[in-house]
This record gives sequence, C-alpha cells and structure tokens, in this order.
Amino acid sequence: YAPLSVYGKSKLLGEKAVSKLQKYFIVRIAWVFGQNGNNFVKTMLSVGRMTEQKKYSRFLDVLARLRGEGYDFAWHILGIGAEYDSISRKIEELDLGDCVFLDGVTENPYKHMKNCDLFVLPSGWEGFPTVTVEAKILGCPVLATDVSGIREQLIHGETGWIVENSEDGIYEGLKQMLENPALRERLRSNAGMDQICSNDEKYRKV
Repeated sequence: YAPLSVYGKSKLLGEKAVSKLQKYFIVRIAWVFGQNGNNFVKTMLSVGRMTEQKKYSRFLDVLARLRGEGYDFAWHILGIGAEYDSISRKIEELDLGDCVFLDGVTENPYKHMKNCDLFVLPSGWEGFPTVTVEAKILGCPVLATDVSGIREQLIHGETGWIVENSEDGIYEGLKQMLENPALRERLRSNAGMDQICSNDEKYRKV
C-alpha cells in the first residue's frame, strides 16, 4: 500500500505532532553525521557527567520556559551518570523529547563541538572546566555560568558569554544567544587560548 503523505499523517497525528517528528528526524540525522545540517534549529551541546554539579535539571527548566515562548532549539548531552534516569523523566514530564537528546558517551565529541551553534556549561560549581577550553580551541561560541575558572578562560562578550549562576541568569543569557546569530558568531573567537594551553606562554608571564 502507498505510504501516508505528510498531509495524511497530519490529519491522523495533528499538525503539531508531525512538525515535531520532522524536526526530530532532521536533528537526529544531522547529529549522526556530526553536522549541524539545518537552518531552523539552533543546536546546543553540553559534555559531562550527569551529576548534581552539572545542573542539567535546572537547564531543562530554562529550556521549558523558552520553548513555551516559541524558541526553537536542540540540546544534546554527551555523557552518562547518576542523574541519567531523573533527567530522562524530567525531559518526558516537560515534553522536551523532540529537542533534548541524551547521546551517551562517544570517543570523539570534538566533531559535534565543532559543528554546534552553542556550547553550554550550565554547572553549579567547577574547579577549572577543561571542556570549555576544548570547545574554545575548536572555535565554539560558549555560554557558561559564572563558576570557578571560567573568567580565566573567557572574556565576556568577546570570547564567551558568562551568565549569573541561577535559572534566571541562564534564561536571560540563552535568550540573547538564540536571538542573536551575529553575537554567537562573534563569540567563536578563541583569542587567549594559547596562553591557557601553552606552558611556555604561562611561564613567560611569571
């Protein structure tokens, strides 16, 4: 028998459901090939263990607020951890299953870093987060909470976007990122990374 057309499916599932399915498959196919293969969804990435420290649950609350206001995005998490089950449940409760993806562990996260629209560090606390250094070396725009080590890595408004370590702070900062592609592009600058990564550069300052 002939497969249902998109129009036919829309009658059975409803226009909104079909739109969510189409978006889901576009995002997933692009992700598999390590590309940001679409223009209408802003692809965000976080890399790290699913623990209380990373505050992924808080970030889901931010995404739910923005989704309710009509913003379109996809957020991928690379990593596993103790909060995997609770985060999975919360994604379902907030109806974010078509735009939040728990992608587990990969040997090569860098191809995804390189192609994302925004790298996000929503942590509640850190020591010196190396994952943001890696993201900047690859030229990713980075949004990060104001945790320990971040101001040594990023210059706010020039090489990254540092936000208050709160739900409202993240919400306001992410809203700016989603609305302003020119700002995201400007934040791809990795100026100063040589001083962080090179011991020669560090010791020259002493």
